[in-house]
Amino acid sequence: MFEREEGLTSNLVAKFKLCPKNSCSSCHNAGEYVVEMREFVETYQNALKESQEYECETAKETCEYKCQNGQYNYQNYNADGNGNNYNGNYNNQNNNNNNNNNNNNNEDYCLNSCLLEDGLDYCIEGEEEGQMDIQEFAECRALEVEGQNNNNNQNYYANGNSYVQYYTGAYCTSSGVYAGIFTDPACTKHAPKGTYEKINYGYSLPTTPLVSSTCLSCKANQYDNDNNNNNNNNNNNNNNYNYDNNNNGINEVCEDLYEEALKCESNVKTTYKDTSGCEMIHTILPQLNKAMKSLRGPSMSVVAAWFFGVGFFALAGYLFMLHKKAEEQKKALDAKSGYVGGNLS
Repeated sequence: MFEREEGLTSNLVAKFKLCPKNSCSSCHNAGEYVVEMREFVETYQNALKESQEYECETAKETCEYKCQNGQYNYQNYNADGNGNNYNGNYNNQNNNNNNNNNNNNNEDYCLNSCLLEDGLDYCIEGEEEGQMDIQEFAECRALEVEGQNNNNNQNYYANGNSYVQYYTGAYCTSSGVYAGIFTDPACTKHAPKGTYEKINYGYSLPTTPLVSSTCLSCKANQYDNDNNNNNNNNNNNNNNYNYDNNNNGINEVCEDLYEEALKCESNVKTTYKDTSGCEMIHTILPQLNKAMKSLRGPSMSVVAAWFFGVGFFALAGYLFMLHKKAEEQKKALDAKSGYVGGNLS
């Protein structure tokens, strides 16, 4: 454990596996890795955002084609307000709406209706406005609310004659990692239900998980390739993460996580194995997780999640950081001595 001000606290970390297959079930010969939860959530959310952007781009092209060629039917009203329904065929010159602005509005309506029907509400422009940055909940921090009393940069909220500092952070369940509000700086004691809404003018915490049990592939998709091609037009490799012309490269998300993680690759079938983190992952973390679970209560459960098989643990952050620092120093010494390690296979 390590000290923060006068108390003890712990950090959440994520343990995950990378498997040489396109399934989340029974992963053999996989490496095991651990990174800080904050970094994992940020990387996961960035991966999700990029995946959704690619999905939205494709879906919008399909919906626009359907709308412009009368292949998508939806209910709307004519510009004259008579309430008659019409087919979304914008090539139909008999349409009562001859106003360009209304035509544009109808096209937008058709596009949005098509996206909503496909369950892609996050693809609609403007839907993201006003939404929270859920990455802010990846680490435990003091909750600050605009307009509340500020006492030496610490916000305290009235509860009768007492004042309480609240904190926001992540907690684990069997279905993923969620954002919560707590009464302690280690984010281990949940505040009463409805607390966040009371002090945030009715606004609620995100109900979607910061990290869900959904698997995300490490294979570079066309979105990655397009971005890398645009940014590296003069790059002879054509794509930093596309190692051949068959689009079999590793995406940036998995590569970044791999670089930052503690590693235990004893089961990986490769010539060069990094087993420097095996003791931490198999011995120290389970012991710390067991100890911290008894302190945190039933909400601190081990769950299966991200690509491929992820468990979430509470651990003493000081040990984790010391181990990581030692590994970085070792890598620096290896570099000076001319040692070259292997790549992920």
